[in-house]
Amino acid sequence: MGNEISEVTRRAIIDYLVASDIDWAGRLQEDEFLARLYDLTKLPSTDYRMHNAAGDIWQHRVNWRDWENDWVFYDSRFNLLHAPDEEFLRFLCETVHPVVRPDIEEALALVEAYNKELAAGTTFA
Repeated sequence: MGNEISEVTRRAIIDYLVASDIDWAGRLQEDEFLARLYDLTKLPSTDYRMHNAAGDIWQHRVNWRDWENDWVFYDSRFNLLHAPDEEFLRFLCETVHPVVRPDIEEALALVEAYNKELAAGTTFA
């Protein structure tokens, strides 16, 4: 069974986050956020100097901050544009988790934006 959440819908959600300048990792560092969803020590590095994605992400987003803020949405290790729906939704849910985003109003605004796009772009059989 293919994904029910289209690439168009996923891009609309990503565009909303980017255009709104919302930090998808909330109050966490990006490597900490992603470690809640993935075993970063088992994913490869894209930087030959690092051993795995954990080191890669820490170096480029925490230490140097030389990757674009929207890097995660286009990183093939996470494949958020084409990942299974469940994985994409887990990512979105994590962005509004109280540990990640303790401001309830901020979290509710994100949930509202996500639901609007998901309702408009998801087709159910």
